Amino acid sequence: MRAHVLFAAGVLALAVSAGAGERSSADVEVRSECFALELDTPVEGSPQHVGLAKLTRTAVGSDTLLEWDLFFATENVRVLHVERFGADGAKLVWRELSSGRGRTVLAELGLDATTLRVVDWSSEREREDVHVDAECLLPLAHLELARRGELCDGLQRVFDPLTRALEPLSTDTRFEAVALSAEDDATGGECLESWSLEREVSSVRADGTHAWSARFVGDELQLYRWQAGGLVARRIETGDYERELESLAPDVGESPTPLAHVKSE
Repeated sequence: MRAHVLFAAGVLALAVSAGAGERSSADVEVRSECFALELDTPVEGSPQHVGLAKLTRTAVGSDTLLEWDLFFATENVRVLHVERFGADGAKLVWRELSSGRGRTVLAELGLDATTLRVVDWSSEREREDVHVDAECLLPLAHLELARRGELCDGLQRVFDPLTRALEPLSTDTRFEAVALSAEDDATGGECLESWSLEREVSSVRADGTHAWSARFVGDELQLYRWQAGGLVARRIETGDYERELESLAPDVGESPTPLAHVKSE
């Protein structure tokens, strides 16, 4: 029953006391992936480019920190989604930052706890305890399991920071061989195709609607889709991400308050 919690707290080990913008010299960035954010509703045949995103995994001592940093340039909105797992359990911080408004959600789950403690700061502080009577995953841990090929097809319960509820998701995996290019055979002069095996993991809600899907080549995330016909993160080169982010710098604003300053009490 506690298999996923033990994975999150032991193998991934994700917490939130050392969040975005607060990295010590002892922290080691294990993986960094950059994306263009697009709306999957084409205009004149092309997806609408709406911003940038970066997904990182960092070793913080014996813990592991996972972080989505999303910037919506068209609306000047930034979303920081951070999860950290450690020996004491798992924590999540979700922050929405924009001019004149914001929202912060903190969720904490102890290793042996049966309750997910949730605090929401919007117009006022609101706290609730969500009873956990079965396996529970945080969203980025769910994605990380999918990346590692350790997410069994079937039903998982995942915390949704937007609704502050545990959502049952049914997950399915499929494989597809994709032709990359054709190359000349130096010995026989024949044209040989290069292939890539892609793996797509998708989750649907109890009512059958699409929750999210991710496309991997090996363990590299190439595309992430939040909603069918909605927001898509498409992999781009780090240099392209940095150049566009620099051009948007005046609109990005100052770095947010470190997540270490966000307290549950």
